Formats: sequence, structure tokens, C-alpha cells
Amino acid sequence: MEIRPQVAGVLDRILVDEGAAVRKGQPLFKINDAPYRERLNNALAAQQAAVGAVTSAQVEVDRFAPLVQNKVVSEVQLQTAQAALVIAKANLQRAKAEVSSARINLGYTTISAPVSGFLGRLQTKQGSLVGPTDAQALTQLSDVHEVHTYFSLGKTTLSPSASSTPAGRCKTSLRTCRRWPWCWPTKALTPRAAKWTWSTGSSTKRRGP
Repeated sequence: MEIRPQVAGVLDRILVDEGAAVRKGQPLFKINDAPYRERLNNALAAQQAAVGAVTSAQVEVDRFAPLVQNKVVSEVQLQTAQAALVIAKANLQRAKAEVSSARINLGYTTISAPVSGFLGRLQTKQGSLVGPTDAQALTQLSDVHEVHTYFSLGKTTLSPSASSTPAGRCKTSLRTCRRWPWCWPTKALTPRAAKWTWSTGSSTKRRGP
């Protein structure tokens, strides 16, 4: 799989070597986070201002409510204060969303391994400007916990008959066996059995074992 940045910025540090074995969640690259940290600080400040605006609007509503009840002021003034409170609460929710977005983008400045595996060639040098739209990925990560192998075998090699295998160990057909022990005519079973997931038949004019 390709390892790509999700935010744009200068590649500050490369935390791994080419071909290294990495664990899931291990940091691989670090993008300069100063701009994103500043955006988070601005978002937090805007959130605090929104909290103050909600408090101020609530005070106005609480002040006008008894006055309207006693018919000291017009009900329109209370309705206006209530509308201002609704707007202040909406602005607070938007400010919270901006803080959340800023935190997410700040987290994206650390690029971590999505799975465990082995890294390929590092395509980008330290100090380069990188971004999500780059044509070339930072590197490739190979997940090797499960390896799929495609190959061809002759009919005699896969023969399920007891006479063609050592000690008659292969007594089932390939089509009905999910885990097929490697029963070579001249060799013993290998330590691990392979799991067959799909097979197909074909013929060729070529002769030979």
C-alpha cells in the first residue's frame, strides 16, 4: 500500500530507514506542524470568544424575561435577545467544529504506519514540500502477515491418490480440501500446510514432469 500525507507541508523528519520492519501505528514521517499548531490555537481562541458570546446572550435573555413579564419592556426586546442567544450557540458549535478539524489536521502531520509490514524505497527527501495531491507516494508499505502465491503444478504433483504420495498422506482431493498438506512424491510434508483459496484447471501441449 502507498503511504501518502493527508496534509501539505515541509517534510521535517524521516523517522525510519528504507526496508525497515515497522509496527502498526509506528511514526514514519513528520511534517512541520507549526502552521497547524497555530491554526489550532486560533480555533481555540475563537471557541473561547464564542463561549463568552453565549454567556452574554444568556444574560440578556434572563434580564429581559422578568421585565417583559412585568410589562416594563416590550416583548420584542426579549425575542430579539432570544434570537441572539440562538445565533451565539450556533457560533459556538461552529467554533467547536473548527477546533476539532484543527486537531485532526495537526495529528496528520505525523504520518504513521497503518499496518505492520516492511517499507519500500523512500521516494522523498527531508525538507521537501509534500501534500495529498502529490503524484508520487512517500513510500510503499508491504503487509506480509498473509502472502498470496500464484503458481502452476503438474497433475502428478497434485495427485490425491495414496500411491503417489509418501506414506499415503494425501487422501483427499484439492477441490474438497481447504488446507492442503504439501505432499511431494519424493519429499515429506513441509512443516506448515498451505491454504488453498482458489484453483482452476488448464491444459498445455508441453510434455515433461
